[in-house]
Amino acid sequence: MLDQRAVPRRRGGNPFPGWAKVDFCRRMQRENVRELADLYGISPVERERFPPGDQVAALWELVESRDRLGELPDHLDALGHTHLAEALRRSTGDTPTPPNARPRAVGGRPAPIPGARRRLLIVEDNDVLGRTLMIRLRPEFDCTLVRSLEEWDRLTADGPLDFDGALVDRHLEQNMNDGLGLHVLEYLRDHTDTRSVLMTADTPAGFESESVERYGVVGVYRKGEGNAGINVRIMIDRLFSPGG
Repeated sequence: MLDQRAVPRRRGGNPFPGWAKVDFCRRMQRENVRELADLYGISPVERERFPPGDQVAALWELVESRDRLGELPDHLDALGHTHLAEALRRSTGDTPTPPNARPRAVGGRPAPIPGARRRLLIVEDNDVLGRTLMIRLRPEFDCTLVRSLEEWDRLTADGPLDFDGALVDRHLEQNMNDGLGLHVLEYLRDHTDTRSVLMTADTPAGFESESVERYGVVGVYRKGEGNAGINVRIMIDRLFSPGG
């Protein structure tokens, strides 16, 4: 379910302050411009006019000229870029309680805000699987999807974020032997109180106990063949069970 909060309007077609455009263009991947343009109904002919290397800014300016920038956070949510959507909402002051203002529960983890969905980080390079997890979990959780180490670097550029739980794939490249997801787990272990589950298709003997000890995960979930191998409920129960 998309966040339907209204974005206050300013300067005609642009509800956001000037620095928000600079931040958005820095953090938005060029390869996602096409998906975002499609949601706005921008034709391929119009996209071809975007200058190479400056496509994100060109899209912003075109959308602004059509008085539709206020739709941008919801479109970003639909594409799984929840962190970018939240940054834009924060720039207008239209945002829930900031993470650093949340009360802390026993053990240092954030105490739930009454009525607020828990924040869930999904790190998964397989686009179909990542979106499947987003669709299945978004009604219950405020999900942020990260599909590469580069996206993770951009997400954490301003410091650690405050997630309630994380599902992290072990490998983030097609060759399936990079182990880049382990860097994310190390970051979460060292800089946050986020509970994590490691997702992987390969679990040799002793791997789970070693991962729990080394990365502080609450468990390891073995992915099966295709999307059918992901039992979301098992992973969520691992993350949020009272005794977990």
